[in-house]
Amino acid sequence: MSHEPPRRWLDIASTAMLAAYTAGIAVVLCQHLFQPPHGDEVTYARWFATFRTDGWLSALRQGHPIGYLAIVQLAGGDWSFLMAGRAISILAILALGLSVWWMTNRFGISPIVRQLAILTFLNLVLAGHGFVFMAIADSLFTLVTLWVVLGIELAVVDRRPGLAILSGAGWAFTWVIRPLAALYALAILGGIGVLIWRDAQRGGAIRLASLVALVGAIGVLSEQAAPLRAYGRPAFESKGNVNRNWPQRRHLSLLRHDEPADRLADWLWVPLVEWDEVRRYTEQHGEDSLPRTRLEAWQRDPLRKLSEVPLTVALRTNFWLGGLLGVLYPLAWFAGSPRERGPSGEGRLTFVGVVVIAYTLVLDVVVSPFLEWRWILLPCVAVVFAGALALERLSATRRGSAQAIVVVQLAFLCASFVFWFGRVLLASRSF
Repeated sequence: MSHEPPRRWLDIASTAMLAAYTAGIAVVLCQHLFQPPHGDEVTYARWFATFRTDGWLSALRQGHPIGYLAIVQLAGGDWSFLMAGRAISILAILALGLSVWWMTNRFGISPIVRQLAILTFLNLVLAGHGFVFMAIADSLFTLVTLWVVLGIELAVVDRRPGLAILSGAGWAFTWVIRPLAALYALAILGGIGVLIWRDAQRGGAIRLASLVALVGAIGVLSEQAAPLRAYGRPAFESKGNVNRNWPQRRHLSLLRHDEPADRLADWLWVPLVEWDEVRRYTEQHGEDSLPRTRLEAWQRDPLRKLSEVPLTVALRTNFWLGGLLGVLYPLAWFAGSPRERGPSGEGRLTFVGVVVIAYTLVLDVVVSPFLEWRWILLPCVAVVFAGALALERLSATRRGSAQAIVVVQLAFLCASFVFWFGRVLLASRSF
């Protein structure tokens, strides 16, 4: 970026924002670190008790995320699952931030743009304060999956068999951290196909990609051997039980949601009904009045479910990403590959880009219309880097435009900080 006088004010503004976000996240940490377990932490604690008392094989047979539970135990889970799990989440979020810094530094992005990327990541963290410091697997899963995806691309492009084996093993490991790995599988395979298609010497790329896929498949089959022997089917993480069935809650939420909506907010967000309302509804209309599985929910009301998918793809997801990441989100679409450019100078879609786009589309179909911050954490991290890369390239040809974008992004971050920290303060009153 330019060393003109505005640069000095941009440095001051970014430093001030960094201090503000650090203080805001510290407040969130103080709020949540010593609170009693809530939400998914209750379920994870029950799984950890099974893991400790019955052993990893029993936990694996039931589809519990033993990879995450084992790390929690190593971190001191025998003393306190809650504190060990929250500590892992904190370290994983810190490592994600360092990953953003490393990637932007690795590809020679200027300090001011690098600071902007870190600030955007911190905005993402502050926005997800309800999940960031919880004893759940999402932050760790995102960290591991990020480096698995990067490792696969480096292994295939640079012809590194050792890294291919390591990436395949890491890919298999993600399956015992979070079931979102199943959604990433299709995306990763699609990205591998793009890597092979773009390779001038496809033979080597096919061999390396096959090695990654083979190691990953062997690992997943080994993990699923226990539930296959026990039940004849794979088993993955399930938080539902006889009293709390998530497909029933989501289906009733859709029934209670009035559309066509009068406000934009009604289109962007479908509120979940309380569990007591689900219980009252089933008591009044019978247990069969609400679907018990996602497949049954699609069978009950396919037209409604289908109508929600394009809304989620075109409106809700873009609103989430733009609202969390600001100008870096539209810029990310112009980033292309950090290692090569197209014949006319434009960026070409990368392996990571294919994975992120494919995963987000699959996620939208599966969970529509109920998106959560933690499910799009990896796409957000990828967009932060891609947006910073595109901004850095723009600064080389259109310095004035790039500087204006930096100012706009800083203004967005300032307003976003006020909004999200305001919600933090409101939440503090409920404790």
